[in-house]
Amino acid sequence: MKESEQSIKNAKPYNTFERIFYLFLLIFISILGIVIILPLFLIKQVFNLGKNILKYASSKDENNSQV
Repeated sequence: MKESEQSIKNAKPYNTFERIFYLFLLIFISILGIVIILPLFLIKQVFNLGKNILKYASSKDENNSQV
């Protein structure tokens, strides 16, 4: 029991500046991820959608020309 109490006393708590700094760092990295990675993913999806639409349109044209 005394060992755990001693380890709690020895653990250095973060001061207020460190807590605020790490909080803002976490928020900044999260926003950066949303601003950079999400648009890249959406652009990729738009290109894939465009390719699929072109494939569908060309296959439909081929079917119409065969009839």
